Amino acid sequence: MKYYAIIVAGGSGSRMNSDVPKQFLLLNSKPVLMHTIEAFNRSVLSPEIVLTLNPQYFSFWQDLCKQHNFTIPHKIVSSGEHRFHSVKNGLDLVENGSITAIHDGVRPIVSADLITRTFHLAEQKKAVIPVIMSKDSVRMKTGEKSVVLKREDILLVQTPQTFQSTLLKSAYLQQ
Repeated sequence: MKYYAIIVAGGSGSRMNSDVPKQFLLLNSKPVLMHTIEAFNRSVLSPEIVLTLNPQYFSFWQDLCKQHNFTIPHKIVSSGEHRFHSVKNGLDLVENGSITAIHDGVRPIVSADLITRTFHLAEQKKAVIPVIMSKDSVRMKTGEKSVVLKREDILLVQTPQTFQSTLLKSAYLQQ
């Protein structure tokens, strides 16, 4: 079985009011995105890594890789206007009959065990989306008011979200 990880990292950092997108900010002397790629590289399944980046940062990323002696193999594709389009562009490099994880480039704290488990479960179940229960109080805005939601009814969706590639590609064709 062939495994892929599409790591979406096309954000601009605008919500952070940063000149440098957060995927390139340093964490322990290394860009966040490198930590994320390393997490997938630690999986015993060694997924092929497809990185979606804004084309204006291609050479910046390549310079960072040289500067940090970052040699984990990965392919780069253009990100899209939205996450949907970035994933769709990444899927162009994914073989049918494989298992594909989608993960946010700015989420470096993911265990190799979780990555491996989502791949194995997707082989059996077709689609795996990790979730955690909400520990916070949650409200839903309805017009000018808000309503309390029971936290035990709230699931917080996490990544990697992992799928059989044939299922994922067909879903992206239906846009």
